[in-house]
Amino acid sequence: MAASLLGRLLRATLSEFVVGTRSTALGQGAQFGAMVQANIGAEADFVLYGLIADIRIPEDQLVRQLSLAPANPREVLADQHENRIVPVEIAVRTIGYKTPTGEIVYLLPPQPPLSLTAIRPVGPQALLAFVQAHPQPGYLRALVQATDIPLADLLTTHLRQVHQALPAETRDAWLHNAVRYLLQLLRDDYERLAQVLESLRFGGLFRE
Repeated sequence: MAASLLGRLLRATLSEFVVGTRSTALGQGAQFGAMVQANIGAEADFVLYGLIADIRIPEDQLVRQLSLAPANPREVLADQHENRIVPVEIAVRTIGYKTPTGEIVYLLPPQPPLSLTAIRPVGPQALLAFVQAHPQPGYLRALVQATDIPLADLLTTHLRQVHQALPAETRDAWLHNAVRYLLQLLRDDYERLAQVLESLRFGGLFRE
């Protein structure tokens, strides 16, 4: 059974893509740090994976006018939030892909998904299959190499989600391995390393 539709692709490069959806999708898999997937080309089993790195609500002329009003009745606000199609753009960072043979690869895909490709949330089983596909969480390189994402918070949010999804007997070992890998990736970038460690502390994932 296919996962619920999150939105459809607006634009893409090999390393990132933007999804168009409506405000009602927020909370239904469209959350910061969540993993999403998209098929690449015509191959239904060639799957691209990414993490939601930002959620943007573009400027809207009607909303601009309503924001200038001294007060808005509750009914007007409810209509804006529940009935009107409020556009939302979701920025996703690519972290790897799965080939038609089932191999999970922690590299950029051979091509980006096409316009209007369906983007769907990744369930817990597929999430764990991806992050545990190799001894080292090499997909985290794609996040560390990015310069236009909130790296510390994105890493912490993702690691918390994985930690909660893993069985109790393996979650701490996986987390310690992931943190060690991040320390190795950021060993020559003290400023970002300090930010990541601080975020991990606030997220309850790291203690000195």
